[in-house]
Parts: sequence; structure tokens; C-alpha cells
Amino acid sequence: MKKKTISELRDAQVLIVVDDEDNFIEYASRRICHQGQGLRHRAVALFIYNSGEDILLQKRKNELFNGLWDLAGATHPLHRGDVDESYLQSALRCSKDEWGVAWQLNRVLSFTYFAPDGQYCENEYCVLFAAKHDDKLAPNSDHIYEFKWIVWAELQSELKREPERFTPWLKVAVDLINHRVLNGGDQIHQSLSQLTSLQDSSGET
Repeated sequence: MKKKTISELRDAQVLIVVDDEDNFIEYASRRICHQGQGLRHRAVALFIYNSGEDILLQKRKNELFNGLWDLAGATHPLHRGDVDESYLQSALRCSKDEWGVAWQLNRVLSFTYFAPDGQYCENEYCVLFAAKHDDKLAPNSDHIYEFKWIVWAELQSELKREPERFTPWLKVAVDLINHRVLNGGDQIHQSLSQLTSLQDSSGET
């Protein structure tokens, strides 16, 4: 039997549709959730940093927002059979699938956003998880073109200079961290380790 491609596996996924407060509405296919104006659905993103307070970015390999610089990972909690994957479970799956690492993830922020990409879109209630990583990395080429570590000030500069090179949810997450953690400063005046103690009060993991 021919092995299914990553794209085919994604198309078969069933996502969890919610309102702006993360209240369950229904289940829908991944394709329906992303067509046209889409359906608001649950998502996660990974914010990974090292001891030098560099931020891990990946160049995204995906049908949506392909080739843009993204946070370390992004995916959706899935509905499988009669079980809903939790935000944390989906974030851990993402970290293992894309990097082969089971990070100690902490839920720190949540936000909603809408972003079109041609005839498709992202329309998400997104939960951001953070973790620290200082070891070597082996990215999965099925998901990632390339990766880099970038200092916070340089990331801020690149976002201002060439925002079109970055995914929409990265921009929202960086802005929230900048204002909630770093108090609007362009430089990191306080350690990013604060993220491990910052608790998102919007829901369960």
C-alpha cells in the first residue's frame, strides 16, 4: 500500500471548531476549517528559546503560508474517534514530529486571529507554549525547510523591515510577549525564563 503524503494525512484530520472564548461548537475537516473565511478552530504554537535568549525559528513547509519564517512549531489539537486531543498533547506531538524532542512545555498565552492566504486562511484560537532548549536539533524535513536561532532585537527589526516574511501568528505572539513580558521594550531587559512562570488563565492545557 502506498504511503500517504504529509498533505494527504493533513487533509484527513478532523479539527475542533470553537468560538472566540474557546467554547466547543462542532467538529470539521481540516480543509473546511481553512477554506475561504474558514471556521475558528483550536491551534497551538511553540515558542522555544535558549540560555542565550535566542529564539528558535523554522522556515515553514506547509500548504498554508509555505516558506515563511515561523515559531518553532504550530499545529492543531485533533479529534480522533471519540477523543479530543488536548492543547498540551497536540503541542507535544508537534515537538516530537517536527524536532524529535519532548520539550517541557508551559502554556503562557492564548489569542485569536484571522489571516487569509489566497483562497484559504487561518482562523484560530491559538495557545502558545514556551520551553527552553540548549541541545542540538534535528529538524524533520517533512515539516521544515530550515531553521535558525535569532536574538530578540534582531527579530523585532526584521518584523518591522520585512513583515511579509513571517507567519501571522508569529507576529501576534511576539507582540503579546513584547508587551506582557517585556513591557514594550525593544531589548530583553528581563530573562525569557519568566515565560515558564507566566500562566495563561484562559483555560486548561
